Amino acid sequence: MTPMEVATMYQTLANGGFNTPMRGIRSVLTAEGQPLKRYPFQIQQRFDAGSIYLIQAAMQRVMREGTGSGVYNVLPKTLTLAGKTGTSNDSRDSWFAGFGQDLLAVVWLGRDDNGKTPFTGATGALQVWTSFMRKADPLPLDMPQPDNVVQAWVDPHTGQGSDANCPGAVQMPYIRGSEPVPGAACGGAVPAPATEVMDWVKGWLN
Repeated sequence: MTPMEVATMYQTLANGGFNTPMRGIRSVLTAEGQPLKRYPFQIQQRFDAGSIYLIQAAMQRVMREGTGSGVYNVLPKTLTLAGKTGTSNDSRDSWFAGFGQDLLAVVWLGRDDNGKTPFTGATGALQVWTSFMRKADPLPLDMPQPDNVVQAWVDPHTGQGSDANCPGAVQMPYIRGSEPVPGAACGGAVPAPATEVMDWVKGWLN
């Protein structure tokens, strides 16, 4: 995929599931500033807002706890961001895509001959992205929680339902009806699907 194609995919995630065709030109003007051609704003809902909310939450954890955490060595820790690193086989491609509330950027590093590079997503593209964002000064991501999403307390190691007062318990978003059963005395049983969700989130962190 080209960086433009990846940016198109991620802007849909950043826009709550709404897709807007990306263009390099908004309008063409005459020498006097009169419009010759306009490209009207178009938007289409492609995905459920609740599902996108869960993905954005996982991408925020990537930035706080996973491969994107290095950004906070440069950017303010109070700046909420969502992002994802990417490294292809033999480090031939180094990717990073991430966004705040008002700005998304995608960075790719690689060789014209498709040869190996010394970079992973975190050691290459992420460093360029961080430098750009430091100058661009994006607004912190503010995700309104959709009506079909609920928060549940879980044990991050097992994915089982937990209680807010249990050691290490974290809140995780779930599509309403799929959340784990609240843990009893810091260790209640939970249906298998919740564990699958936790495994999916852990995969994003890596």
